[in-house]
Amino acid sequence: QVQREHEGGEDDLGHSLLSLGDVLGEQGKFREALEKYEEVRDGFVKQLEHETDPVKQDRCRLQISAALQGIGVVNFQQGKYDEALAKLQESYRINAQVLGPESDTLPARLINMGNVYRRQGKLSEARRSLKEGLRIARKKPKDDRVASIRNSLGNVYFVQGKHSQALKHYEEGLRIERTVVGKDHPRLAASIRNIGLVYEAQEKLPESLEALEEVLRIEKKMLGSEHPSVACTLRSVARVHFGQGKLSEALKGFEEALRI
Repeated sequence: QVQREHEGGEDDLGHSLLSLGDVLGEQGKFREALEKYEEVRDGFVKQLEHETDPVKQDRCRLQISAALQGIGVVNFQQGKYDEALAKLQESYRINAQVLGPESDTLPARLINMGNVYRRQGKLSEARRSLKEGLRIARKKPKDDRVASIRNSLGNVYFVQGKHSQALKHYEEGLRIERTVVGKDHPRLAASIRNIGLVYEAQEKLPESLEALEEVLRIEKKMLGSEHPSVACTLRSVARVHFGQGKLSEALKGFEEALRI
């Protein structure tokens, strides 16, 4: 789960371009998104060269940082992990320098850096980055960034085969998400699915099935029974049924997923 947060100040044009870049990135229009972010970065780099007011200089730096984070997120989505990490680290450095090492703008950058490290297989660095983000974000315990960090840490531990630790983080992330968005919000599905996958890896198939069926209930209610996410969850449920030896139920689930 990538984090897109902009703290670049009051520049309306810069903020609008950053927001447009976010939308384009979410739509998978990566080239167009990069153009918007680079326009913001290049414009404020040029403005910073001529700016003499310290307050306005810092405002320029924060806009540059926000653009760098946007570029880094797009690079991450493109699978360009080295480029993504360089941009995200520079964005983190700027914000820490301008706003201080305890700024609540830093967890979003640390989450993104941690996710890049995980994709690179650098799990120790991923854990370190995410734990630092968690330390800062915990100052606001109901902040849903804490949930994002918990889920990302769960992903790291899951990849390492540390299923009990992964489950702990997934469950805590889910608890926070429920306080923020309610019990039936579609974004809960990812956390509950992760819990189901941990139980499956632990061969606790009844618990896995219960979690995945909860995901299916939420998705059908919020997204409709023909949504691609429903098909994905049906396959997961069918896989658990297969593991339990319930072959007719597994077959039914796989066929329904294929139909969607």
